[in-house]
Amino acid sequence: CLAVADHIIGELAKHDIKAWRNKFSVTVIIPRPSQHIIDKWQIAIQNDIAHIVSMPHVTKEQIDLFIIDYVKDMT
Repeated sequence: CLAVADHIIGELAKHDIKAWRNKFSVTVIIPRPSQHIIDKWQIAIQNDIAHIVSMPHVTKEQIDLFIIDYVKDMT
């Protein structure tokens, strides 16, 4: 789960999107996307941030599909 969380942060950094997590946390904090992305990917939000929780069933392939949608949404 930690490797997938790091993957999220690394892939978003390639697109100059700041994402972070606390040490040993599987929750990645990202800028809040549009309502379309929130609904499609069931993203937890709070004010101007969103949370992605890297759980054991979440694969890098799923994350890559999310990142494609998210990056399109944010640009």
